[in-house]
Amino acid sequence: MKLGPGKTGVVRARWHPERERSPPFQDFDGIFDARIREADEFFAALQPGLGTDARAVHRQAIAGLLWSKQFYYYDVPKWLAGDPGQPEPPVSRPAVTPSGST
Repeated sequence: MKLGPGKTGVVRARWHPERERSPPFQDFDGIFDARIREADEFFAALQPGLGTDARAVHRQAIAGLLWSKQFYYYDVPKWLAGDPGQPEPPVSRPAVTPSGST
């Protein structure tokens, strides 16, 4: 597809198992609209009480995490013990026992 300056194009793609008998684009627009509604319902359940701008920011943040597949490892024992070579953790830090440890 060649596009000139300021022009846009649409490419429709869909995973389609070979064993499926129906044409892969038979109800493409209906299926696409259904997925949008499902996503809207999913995010609405996560965002009760948020305003329009906050909902948009929240949804974009989740999309960014999913897109980049970022994972944030939270090392509870290290957090409880504090970092070596740094000041001791504050006494106000709760004494939590990580699950699976004794």
